[in-house]
Amino acid sequence: MGSKAKRMEILESMGLIRQETPSRVTESTTHEFTQIMAIQGHDREEQRIIHHWTMSPPSNEDWEMEAGAGDVVAACIPQFLEANDITVHSVAGPRGGMPKYRSVQSADGLIRTPREVTYFVEHSESKERFVLQVETDRCGDIEISVYSPNASVWIAKLRAFAKANNHLRGQTFDLLGKLIDHGNITLDDVILTENQSQVINRHIIEYARRINELKGRGARGQRGVLLEGVPGCGKSMLLRAIANELDGISVCIAGPDQICRHGSIEVLKELIEMTAPCAVFIEEIDIFGADRRRGGNPGMAELMQLMDGLRNVPGVLWVGTTNRPEVVETALADRPGRFDRRLKFGPLPDKERSRLVECMILPQRLTPEALELATSFTDEMTGAQVRDLAETLRILSDKEEFDVSDVREAWEDCGFEAERVFGFARSAS
Repeated sequence: MGSKAKRMEILESMGLIRQETPSRVTESTTHEFTQIMAIQGHDREEQRIIHHWTMSPPSNEDWEMEAGAGDVVAACIPQFLEANDITVHSVAGPRGGMPKYRSVQSADGLIRTPREVTYFVEHSESKERFVLQVETDRCGDIEISVYSPNASVWIAKLRAFAKANNHLRGQTFDLLGKLIDHGNITLDDVILTENQSQVINRHIIEYARRINELKGRGARGQRGVLLEGVPGCGKSMLLRAIANELDGISVCIAGPDQICRHGSIEVLKELIEMTAPCAVFIEEIDIFGADRRRGGNPGMAELMQLMDGLRNVPGVLWVGTTNRPEVVETALADRPGRFDRRLKFGPLPDKERSRLVECMILPQRLTPEALELATSFTDEMTGAQVRDLAETLRILSDKEEFDVSDVREAWEDCGFEAERVFGFARSAS
């Protein structure tokens, strides 16, 4: 028997070339379906199989997504099929092979996500048969195709479902769609001045919590705050604390290694649209958003367009950090509607610096005289430098309470006085 006759015999035995409603198939039928897919030699044969299943011309609609956003939508497909009362009669992989999946971490555990899977399905109520196909290219970008006369309707339904039910909503994640755990750090763990606390609470935390309310009162629904200061002053630690403070609000963290990649702005746009209202943290934005007079970055214009163009999104809060505010594009850093506030992190006053020293030395402690000396020594020092002093104290002494002599010895060992590579005094000069 020729391959064509064999294929037709299998199709007929499974009922794929008859118009009556198919029943749920067994595991043996699934194996036969895999055989059918294996018979095909090229795409035209696959189209014929799809045609026999849908009983309609193999017209389709595609939805292409970059890696990250595509994984989020693909992870929703099993739920989508179940929620819409769609029966999966069989699945197949590429070229008749085995379907391919990957595990994606969610807050509730691992999700089995299709990567190279073709679903042969039927809507239980309307009895409409269609094919839903997930394909992944070498770059990780995902294409979802629906083969049906109503393909556009099913794609629209999948879009709406993914937007409302994806596993990133209300979580903290990166541009690859991976969840991020910042531990138990809170704002109480970050030493801030009164003015810094006021700006962060008013323009970041409370704003994010009240986005819907403010939009109802006519607000634009977008706001930006740029945090600037020398390396080691606590900006990244503050971002982690803010993310934990925004419980239940989606937070996308775009580090310099991700935001500078080709196509990253398109991924960011898709993630915002799927998780908004949300906050977007862009770390070291000077790397990505350098002044055009200094060379700039081709993606910077895309970012500014994105910040201006999210008109139909429920709300977005932008928070950027930079070690070099002088090189950030002025149209990005100083234009209201993009970054509305700039918050500078300078040397801490004596009171706050004393609290910082005490926090860094825990669970050990300092005598009152040693605390006073350490506070004096660390004037114009960053949090990273204070932490180094605390670590040196632990290395040089196994005491639970350090005295003045311990602080002096640790200070000399650190070598801060001889040469200041980092710190506020260095940056000011």
